[in-house]
Amino acid sequence: MIITEGLATWLGGAGWNESFEEALKKTSKVLKRHKNVTIDDIINFKIRNEFDNSIISATGGMICKLVYEKHGADGIIKLISTKQENFKPILENLFDLSYIEIEELIIDKILLSDQS
Repeated sequence: MIITEGLATWLGGAGWNESFEEALKKTSKVLKRHKNVTIDDIINFKIRNEFDNSIISATGGMICKLVYEKHGADGIIKLISTKQENFKPILENLFDLSYIEIEELIIDKILLSDQS
């Protein structure tokens, strides 16, 4: 879900006339209220909004954006073709980093998105 929702958010915005960048800023503000946020916290809805999936969508959008910047469309195809149980190893392969480093990179990019 994080990748399919994320891809749609990255490409088309979060909805209700909200851009991907605006969704990232809102997500950043929510994540700053928590300590040691992980992607698993987001995937498992430990950290979420009450009425929408914007946190998981914005996070997935950031993952898609970073994969695209590194690997182009081929990276996105690998990402969306991944089964849930292969999610972490595929990310490690695409980023050439450990999963913990990937989490830190993604969360840091989101946290910095509301600084203008």
